[in-house]
Amino acid sequence: MPPKRKSDGAAASTTKKGKKASPVPDEDLSLSRHPRWAKVSASGNSDAAYRELLRDPEYAYAWLTACKQLLENGTLEGEDDEDDEDEEGKNDPHCDGGATCPCMDPVAEHPEAKYCISRAGMQRFNMVREMFQYRDPDTFGMYTFNDASAYGLLEVMENQILDFEEAHKNWKAQWAVCEAVAMYIGADEFPALGHVDDPDTREKFLGLLGKMFLTMLDKLASMDLLNTDSEVKDLAVVMTMFVQNSQKLGQYGLYFPEDFPINVLAYALKHDIVLSELLEVDKFVKDHSEEAAGVSLPALDSNRNDPWKFADALKQYRSSKRPNKMGGDAYDITTWTSAKRKANAFDKRNDPCPKHMIDALKKGMFIGLG
Repeated sequence: MPPKRKSDGAAASTTKKGKKASPVPDEDLSLSRHPRWAKVSASGNSDAAYRELLRDPEYAYAWLTACKQLLENGTLEGEDDEDDEDEEGKNDPHCDGGATCPCMDPVAEHPEAKYCISRAGMQRFNMVREMFQYRDPDTFGMYTFNDASAYGLLEVMENQILDFEEAHKNWKAQWAVCEAVAMYIGADEFPALGHVDDPDTREKFLGLLGKMFLTMLDKLASMDLLNTDSEVKDLAVVMTMFVQNSQKLGQYGLYFPEDFPINVLAYALKHDIVLSELLEVDKFVKDHSEEAAGVSLPALDSNRNDPWKFADALKQYRSSKRPNKMGGDAYDITTWTSAKRKANAFDKRNDPCPKHMIDALKKGMFIGLG
C-alpha cells in the first residue's frame, strides 16, 4: 500500500488527465481541512483533495460522459468480455475506464453520448470508495470486531449526509453528493450495511438518505431546474439509480421507506422527466406510475420550510447516535495509534501502517490500496 499523491482527475482509476484546478475559492464551501477529521487521517486527505477540486467550480461541475456499465456497476474497469445489449438490440460500447471508450471525456466532445455525470460527482464517488477501504480491517490484514466494515461503511455514508447539509448554499455541491450516493448504494460493498446489528439505526439512516434526495429534488423544482431542459444533465440518470438501487437493497434486508421510490417517480412524472433505461427501471415505472401520479408533492411557494423534514430527521438521527457521534473518521484505521493497529493485526506484531506511510499521510498524501 504505497503512499501516493492525490490525483486531481475525475476518477482515481481513469487513465486520462484533466487540467489542474485553479486556486479560485468557492465561497459556498469551506476549503480548509474539516474539523471532522483527525490530524492524521487518510479520510481527511481524500476529503481535502476533493475540496481542492472545488476551487475551480467550472471545472469541478463540468459534465463528463459515462458508460452504462460505470453507472450500473460502479466501476470504470470492464468486468465482462461481452458488450451489454440495450433494448433496441444494439451493443453498447465496452467500458474500459476511458482507455479507448469515451468514458470521462467532456460531454461537449461526444454529443452522441447517452449518459453523463459531473466531475465532482464522479470524484466524490471514488472518494467514498477510498474511505470505505480505509475502514475495512481486511484491507490492512487486521481483525477488530465482527462487522467492523459495516460500521465503517455507515460512518462513510454519514459523512456524505453531513456534507450535503453543510453545502445547503451550494446546490451543485449538494447534487454531487446525490450523484455519488445514487451510484454507491448500487455498489458491491454497500450491502455490508446490512450487518450493522442495530436495525433501528439502519432504518433511520436509510430514511434520512431518502429524505436527503427528496429534499434535493424539491430544491431543484423550486429553482425551476427539475425539467427536461435543466442544466442538470443527469437528472433522469440519478433519479433512476435512486429508484432501482434502493429497491435492489431489499434482498439484503436493507429497506428505504416504502414510499421513497414512489415519491421520486412522482417528481419525474410531474416534471415530465423520463427515467433512464438504466437498471431495467421500466417495470417499476409501469407498475407504479398510477400510484405515483396520485402523490401530492409539496407545493412550491415562497414559504418553503424543509417540506420533507430532512432537518428534523437529521437532528433526530444525530441524537440517537449518542454517545457515538455521526460521521468522522473513528473507524478509519489510519487514524488509530500504532499500538492499537499492532494489537489488532493478524500477526500481533507489525503495524499495518508503517512509519513511512503515516509520515506520508502527514504530508497530505493518500494511500493506494489496490
